[in-house]
This record gives sequence, C-alpha cells and structure tokens, in this order.
Amino acid sequence: VYTPQLVINGEKEMVGNDANKIAAALKNARAIESSGHLTINNVSVEGIKATINYTIQKNENKVLLNIALVQSKITTSIKSGENGGIKLTNANVVRNFKSVPSLSESTNNISIDLVAGVDKKDFSVVIFLQDPKTLKIFAATKSSL
Repeated sequence: VYTPQLVINGEKEMVGNDANKIAAALKNARAIESSGHLTINNVSVEGIKATINYTIQKNENKVLLNIALVQSKITTSIKSGENGGIKLTNANVVRNFKSVPSLSESTNNISIDLVAGVDKKDFSVVIFLQDPKTLKIFAATKSSL
C-alpha cells in the first residue's frame, strides 16, 4: 500500500499521480460491460439514519453489497507537527461503511448511520457489489441524500 493509491473496480491498482496510466485504465474499465446491475430507487432520511431502497439485477453469487456514506468536503485545522497551522480540505471522504451479503435479484432496503451535526445535503451514498475474495467490483451506483 502506498499513497496516493488508486484501485479501479477492485482489480487494477496504480500510483494515483500517474495520469496517463489512470486514463488508460479508466478507458479499459468503461469498455467492459458490467456483469451486474444495481439501481438506487429511493433514499430516505429519518434522524441520523439513511435508508436506501435498491434493486439488484444480474447478481453474481456470493458477492457483498457495500455501502459507503460519503461527505462531499471536510476541512481540518492541523494544530501541530510539520503541517501545524495549515487547513487541509479533503473531498469525498467516506464517513461510514457497511458490508452485507447481497440478496438475489430483488428490491431491498439497507440503512446506514449518518454523522450527527452534519447537514444531510453534504452527503451521498455509494453502493456496490463486490466479490469478497478477489475484490472485483461487479456494479456500482451513487445517490445524494
């Protein structure tokens, strides 16, 4: 593991600052038809919990359904050390993550806890189907809250 690292569809890894290699890998990944299909039908929020209604089609056997709660931007004030006094801004930060065995082709619900004190408009959810052994991604989708 090195920083920055980029992994495409759970299969292809590379240094995150090699723009040419990244562009070629993304082009190749887009050319491959997904072996699964995942749709977010609705996202509802009650208190600090988001419930995602989703549909799986063409599901692979024994894959995981992963859900990531993503905050669009976080700014952190560094108090000490070599970066003391600097404010760092990070984009698309995963604030909560959950994995469950995926169900067969059907419509289901999954819930994930939000971060208290942060406006829900700052979040999105990403769900994806992944092989737990090879880490290959079969399908993915995203929705705002």
